[in-house]
Amino acid sequence: MVRLFLAPATGAAKRFEPPATPGVRARGWKWAVRLLALIALAGAAQAADPVPEGWGWMPFPKFERAQVSLPIAGSERTVLAAVRVTEGGIKAVARTEFDRLGLSAEAFAAQIAPRADHWLEATEPELRRDARKVVQAAVLRSESPLFPSVVLAAGFAKKCEPWCGKRLLVAIPDAHTLYIFPALAGRPESYGIEIAALYRNSPRPISPELFEIGEGKPIRAVGSFETE
Repeated sequence: MVRLFLAPATGAAKRFEPPATPGVRARGWKWAVRLLALIALAGAAQAADPVPEGWGWMPFPKFERAQVSLPIAGSERTVLAAVRVTEGGIKAVARTEFDRLGLSAEAFAAQIAPRADHWLEATEPELRRDARKVVQAAVLRSESPLFPSVVLAAGFAKKCEPWCGKRLLVAIPDAHTLYIFPALAGRPESYGIEIAALYRNSPRPISPELFEIGEGKPIRAVGSFETE
């Protein structure tokens, strides 16, 4: 049995139990002060040295033990981390490499954030609709292993608003795929098998968790696509 627990906008707990589909178990969270600083510092960070090409700041598996990272509110499996592209895909930036920049993690995140705008502008969604033609999910894909960084882009929520509204639920099963759901009307539990399988089988898995994203608000985890 797998279950989905989500906290709707009203704050009252609502329980879903879709049969035989991976679900999402909600957890409590605390707002991360350092994550709020990413927004406050955007556009204000000054680098001692230019950030190398091929570096990024994005959601990253916690099990990779990234040396330069910040927590995501509510998350148990995912962090925000400094990464770089390698021949084999992506890997976490070593602390010794990062320290040469003379930046804090927050300042690095703010400075590098505009790089994600390129992928955001170049990507068009695959819209999945129900029988009434209402969008149930939008799927974004890219060949870039740094693609998950788009969820931190300033314009991400705004770009998704025409399909999914102002409040989004986002799954990032691997480095090349995002699933975006309307927080109020979407049914992420119905995509549980697909998302969980992609996470398990991908050579570049990112997270089994479900995240909430809104314009001007930091990313936070609200559940996990995992079987009991």
